[in-house]
Amino acid sequence: MIETIVTRDAVESDFSLLASQLSRLVFVGGCPRSGTTLVQRILDCHPEIYGGPEFDFVPPVVDLFQDMRRSIHSGRIDALVDEDVLMHAFRRLLVTLFLPKLQAKGVRYLSEKTPANVFAFPWLEEYVPEAKKILVIRDPRDVVSSMLEVGGRQRRRQGRAYGFVRDTLAAVDYMNSCLKAGTAFTETSSNCLVVYYEDVVSDPLLAANRMYSFVGVQQLERLEMENVQFVPARNRESWIDWCTPQSTSTEIERGRVGIAARQLKRSDWDLICAKIIRHPLLDQHYSIPSTRWTLAARWCLARCLTLRIKENMPSLWESIRRRLMA
Repeated sequence: MIETIVTRDAVESDFSLLASQLSRLVFVGGCPRSGTTLVQRILDCHPEIYGGPEFDFVPPVVDLFQDMRRSIHSGRIDALVDEDVLMHAFRRLLVTLFLPKLQAKGVRYLSEKTPANVFAFPWLEEYVPEAKKILVIRDPRDVVSSMLEVGGRQRRRQGRAYGFVRDTLAAVDYMNSCLKAGTAFTETSSNCLVVYYEDVVSDPLLAANRMYSFVGVQQLERLEMENVQFVPARNRESWIDWCTPQSTSTEIERGRVGIAARQLKRSDWDLICAKIIRHPLLDQHYSIPSTRWTLAARWCLARCLTLRIKENMPSLWESIRRRLMA
């Protein structure tokens, strides 16, 4: 039998190397349609940062960690794995996943942008404190308006919309969950930069250099957005409704600021204002009236619920038919 003796110095060296590698990761999150892709494109403009398409799986990785951690505490798997081993394994997993691309690109930092990362921020802060986090915030009314645009494209292409883009109520509820997670996180973290979409559109270079300073790279004198090409996932179905020729171009869409005022119905507007969460990060940047449940807002709610019943009716009848024939 060959025994491997691991010295304390070797263990400390491994932990130090792992911490150094994790410090080269940047995670961008926020509500979908809030400008996370634009922020990623700007990060990718820097020669020392690689910002690729969405990875999607950091939140599921965190969920798996939490499930295994609960199993350890319940006594089910603690005979095989303890929490320190689990933590080290997941820290190493992130490095194993992202370091090869970082090295292949020959850059100092890799930015991983997935909007749902906002839900993983607290775990990253606790177990991967070396990594940096960027929270993107946009006017909630514009976010919902953009979500409904996606829902409209889905309906035209597939006959119906799904998830949080299917109606105003679903959009507001999911947006609120993202905003609650993100704003709560900023109250306890000193390693998270808040970026407002409107600031990026208004002065891209100023916003870019603020992000570059946060990451730890040199500021640029000129932002060359034309050198950054949108790289969608190979699975076209996963992004076709989410991207337009304008959103994937090298130009910044300045006309997207305040789009809700031009596109939303009064009923949608009132529902958003009635349900949106209140937080200083929003109140100090946006003038969102504290609208109560107006008649228009109630009408919007009824319209959303009616649409859901209508769209779910075929599957409901099919389920009933199968049960009757079983």
